[in-house]
Amino acid sequence: MDAANSMLDMHAADQILIYPALAKGGSFTTRHISLHARTAMWLIEQFLPVTFTIAEPAGQIHVIVILLRKLP
Repeated sequence: MDAANSMLDMHAADQILIYPALAKGGSFTTRHISLHARTAMWLIEQFLPVTFTIAEPAGQIHVIVILLRKLP
């Protein structure tokens, strides 16, 4: 499996959410989004001008972080 097809496990997905949010956007793929990750997404959206989008093509979950406005 090359880097383009790599996936995070659900526990790593929980922990990495803040980094693409602080980096002004990004994305990653995982096999499962836990309730903890969904709560973290909601919480991050309360403090940073980002939104999380979840797409589920072909049994994978692709999380996309989008910057809504410029960070100070």
